[in-house]
Amino acid sequence: MHSMTAYLNSTTPISGATKDLVESYLCTDGKAIGTSPLYQGDADLSKTLANRDTRLTASIGTTLAYRGNAVGGLISSTGYLITKYTNPAITGNDRTQINANFTNAPLFWLAEVYLNYAEAAAELGTITQADADNTINKLRARGGVAALNISNIAADPKKNADVSALLWEIRRERRTELAFDGFRYWDLRRWKKIDYLDYLVKPDIFKGAKVPAQTAGLIVDQNMYIQPYATLTSRVVTAPKHYLDAIPTGQKTLYELNGVTFPQNPGW
Repeated sequence: MHSMTAYLNSTTPISGATKDLVESYLCTDGKAIGTSPLYQGDADLSKTLANRDTRLTASIGTTLAYRGNAVGGLISSTGYLITKYTNPAITGNDRTQINANFTNAPLFWLAEVYLNYAEAAAELGTITQADADNTINKLRARGGVAALNISNIAADPKKNADVSALLWEIRRERRTELAFDGFRYWDLRRWKKIDYLDYLVKPDIFKGAKVPAQTAGLIVDQNMYIQPYATLTSRVVTAPKHYLDAIPTGQKTLYELNGVTFPQNPGW
């Protein structure tokens, strides 16, 4: 048994999807929201979801829930509920009690294999259109998104200059396909992009949905986007320290007791 369903059906504010994540999903024409004529904006959730990758709707549902606008007694810290792991057929303690949920969930599945293969091939410089068709484009097709043509990749105004257009799209696919599955932080470490977690670098990571009106206790910015945190603190990223874990002192001691000097990782 697990606690995922209970966590997503708590009476306390549930951690929600960020504005940054929601805006990373492509439109059905395979273009980012910054360039696609299909994007309808975020004045309301129906517009946000229109003409978008269907995995977005599958992950956050079709209704905003925030302080002053609860849905089924639930509110999200960002307004975007996480629906990816919920199962409305389960009721009572089976749904709300920690360590008592029994929904099945994949531990390792084909989509992850596809994404691993595509990224490795791109990093090695060996990726072909056939590789993209056998991996990324199978996932895009499931989401109702146009196929990725590796020789003609649509521009994204948000793309980092130090990341190729191809890798940018593969990383996007990894983010959207594996959203809420626990991969993101480790991917950012692997890519040396932990600074994406700094709101000064990515302002939208600490923002949520756009709401029509402010209610008591709900914090919004000047454009009516929910701010989950009353105070924003910049994240200081130190390389290489924050890309490495500290080696446990017990492990170091085992080596040193056998006469082997085992240095600590830099910065720890």
